[in-house]
Amino acid sequence: MPAVRGIVCPLFSLTAYAIGMSTIADDGITKLLDLAVEAKGDYPVIIAQHIKPTDAGSLRNAWDVLRGRMAKPGAVVLAAVSEKDGNPLLLAAGTQEAVDAGFNAGAVIKAISGNIKGGGGGKPTMAQAGGKDASGLEAALDAAREMLL
Repeated sequence: MPAVRGIVCPLFSLTAYAIGMSTIADDGITKLLDLAVEAKGDYPVIIAQHIKPTDAGSLRNAWDVLRGRMAKPGAVVLAAVSEKDGNPLLLAAGTQEAVDAGFNAGAVIKAISGNIKGGGGGKPTMAQAGGKDASGLEAALDAAREMLL
């Protein structure tokens, strides 16, 4: 796994949904940053699905790397499938500046987690969910797009 600013980053291949779909072959982070779009609150947001099986900790690490490399404070909604049990995972996270501009990770997760037959929660700056239906990940990301863009 490549190290980015001292953090292990398992993002070798991602599918990004900020402006259509494209496969990302590098560490994933640079391409995702390039595809960030402005949310309704005038902050950059990245909505993406990790196509390699992973875990919740890896999604949190991805947010840490993205947050450190974003040109300006922003937010993400990330989705993945658990490498342990094949269940879907969701993470929404944003900087305090994005929260001040209207982003609420807890509200995003609450609104989209039903699509994966799951639930979760958290704070305005970070929230997570797990579910039972990985086929609902795309619908969850679509719901996030509709809510934020």
